[in-house]
Amino acid sequence: MRTPQLRGLSPSTLDLVKKLYGRRALFQRWNRADDTIAILEQISEANEPAAIRDLMPFGLARSEEIRAKARTIILRLFAQVPIETLPSLDESLRQSWANLEDWYGLRPEAIDSLGQNTDADRTFLGLVTSHRNGYVRAAALRALEADSSDIVIPFVLIRLVDWVSEVRFAAERAVQEKLRPEYARAFVGCLGLIDRLTTNSRFRAVYTHWLDALLTRAECAGTLREGMAVLSRGIRRHCYRVAVENPALTVDDVIEQAIGDPDVIVRKWAYTASRSLLPASEEALRLRAAEDPYGPIRRIAFDAFAANPSARPEDVMPFLFDRSAAIRRDCQTEISNRIGKSAAEFYRTRIQNHSSKNADISVLGLAETGTRDDAVMIAALLGSRSARVRRAVVRALRILAANGYEATLLRVVSSDVPSVAREAAFALLCSRAVPADGVWAEAKKNGDRRVRSGVLKLLKNAGKWQQLQFFLEASADSDLNLSELAIGMLSAWMQNSNSSFVQPSTTDTEMSLRPLESVRRCLPAPLVHQLEFILQTAAK
Repeated sequence: MRTPQLRGLSPSTLDLVKKLYGRRALFQRWNRADDTIAILEQISEANEPAAIRDLMPFGLARSEEIRAKARTIILRLFAQVPIETLPSLDESLRQSWANLEDWYGLRPEAIDSLGQNTDADRTFLGLVTSHRNGYVRAAALRALEADSSDIVIPFVLIRLVDWVSEVRFAAERAVQEKLRPEYARAFVGCLGLIDRLTTNSRFRAVYTHWLDALLTRAECAGTLREGMAVLSRGIRRHCYRVAVENPALTVDDVIEQAIGDPDVIVRKWAYTASRSLLPASEEALRLRAAEDPYGPIRRIAFDAFAANPSARPEDVMPFLFDRSAAIRRDCQTEISNRIGKSAAEFYRTRIQNHSSKNADISVLGLAETGTRDDAVMIAALLGSRSARVRRAVVRALRILAANGYEATLLRVVSSDVPSVAREAAFALLCSRAVPADGVWAEAKKNGDRRVRSGVLKLLKNAGKWQQLQFFLEASADSDLNLSELAIGMLSAWMQNSNSSFVQPSTTDTEMSLRPLESVRRCLPAPLVHQLEFILQTAAK
């Protein structure tokens, strides 16, 4: 997959590249600066790393001025490319330039003359390791191995999965040469790249072991601390995992920092790993896990409590009000088994006490464990000022399949906020207690235009020919958002019209042809012709 930075050049930058590769004799550009320097500077100002591929040949130019300028620009653009996306750049650099013999025909013996005096030279040499010629790649790797700069680390790592075995062996030697504490920071910066390389079949697990062995040395503790605070989630995840094995870092501090990390994967690892790493703190960490906003982490806490026969009921009880339906239902079963009491009683008590905390969860929990007789208590909360509670009430009435609330739900459709109105429309359509056109009529009364869009999406489950009438009517609405939505649903209806062999009645045909005439100008001409053909054919 191409990364956004390397996806392609803008038209203006592409024009600049074409000027570099114009019809003028190559020696004029290669040996004299003329206007080549100016074009290179314009490409630099465009800040498009995808241009690196087209600039590489100019890093080999005979003109020292052109060569230095091209390499400086390449260094600047390369700095904008995330290290973990280096494989995409590597792939693009292997494309050939048949008309540029200096790059396409680069020979291994020329590597020693490329120079490694500046960071721009080193970066350029690193990119040469992506040349299509395996001998060139191997020669470049040997040169990088002798370089003491940490700039070369990413270019050495990517060659660990090279398709030529000799190149891979050269990369292994270069990596082993750099496995020293002074290069730890550079290796940590490449952890995202390493994670990506692990998906390659040529990547050997021992490479990760080499790196972990380096980072677990006491001298690398400071680098790990920095890695646990960087923006890259991939780097943080790896650093946390290794940090607990570094003797210069305390496990308590690492786990504590991981628990506060914004990445849910890091937090989940911390709670899971703490069982064996910090057995004395297991209960305290379990209680903290129960409060985590991420459902799978709360699941870890619940499963631990449920598996502990000596756990107190009050430790398990909070999960009755968990926002995860799966955790909540498992807790309902656990409570029933432990104390022989239905969870519905706890939900009823919470609702009767008019507790505002988790009122919506109490309503849903009662719908899951109660009976239809609880509908009266639940429906009384439709007057709540909280839209979340009102939405939960409507959903609960649907779950309980309570009868006699059709008129109330229709009023909700015509007057409430979009989320609640849509839930009420869904409940009415599921129960089939009110015709679909009745629900649509109430939706049109709602002052919030978003309600009509939400309800229209639900009407795709109505009868085949009734759907057509709704979509045709909505396509002429003054609300452009609703009109565009309806036209899109009409197109989808056309594509799926043959999936059902339900034939329209005479009334269906007449009621569809009538609005079609009035909305003809709102619809694409091909769509009108197709609809007319279907309706006229069905009328015969």
